[in-house]
Amino acid sequence: MDFEELAQLIRSRRSVRNWQDRDVPDEVLKKALELATYAPSGMNYQGWKFVVVKRKELINAIADAVRNRAQKVASWEESARHMEDPQAMVERAGFFRKAPVLIAVYSQVYPSGRDQIYLERMAHDEEAALMKSWLDLANPRIQSVASAIAYLLLALHAQGLGSVWMTGPMQAKGDIEKLLGKPEGFDLVALIATGYPDETPGPKSMKPFEEVVQFIE
Repeated sequence: MDFEELAQLIRSRRSVRNWQDRDVPDEVLKKALELATYAPSGMNYQGWKFVVVKRKELINAIADAVRNRAQKVASWEESARHMEDPQAMVERAGFFRKAPVLIAVYSQVYPSGRDQIYLERMAHDEEAALMKSWLDLANPRIQSVASAIAYLLLALHAQGLGSVWMTGPMQAKGDIEKLLGKPEGFDLVALIATGYPDETPGPKSMKPFEEVVQFIE
């Protein structure tokens, strides 16, 4: 693959929310997931796990759990103040039940002795607390797993699949972990719905390159 082929792959990837009623071969998923594990991670600790769900009743149960949590949020008086139509959020919440495949992404606690140093120091050092807050913004645990998800999305797209990366369902994290299980030391951080697309999303609206990139020479 030359640079232009890679550029076309990246530029053509879109979030897909409608899928054909068609099975996705395990071999296709395995190829994509294997490439995802080559993503960069802090100290190469590779603190991720992927659980592939193809059982329809389990996907439906997860979608129901997410919808139930969304319904709870919609019932709060705060939702009426900040949302024009809270019930619309509820109706959208479980859309991924139509996906042939759901990939649950788990992340492991990042093994850093530095964190313990900061936790002890912060008790009597305000500057240490400030420095720790800066580090927290660059959470290596989340950055590492996010890089694996990005690789995964591209690897699925390269094989003709359409996917969507979801973090909204994490408001039902505890419910989903009860359904799928929770490996010791790991937390569910995202869901990826995928399958053969039944839609062709239009081009992305991109910010001007000069707005998001700065060179200092």
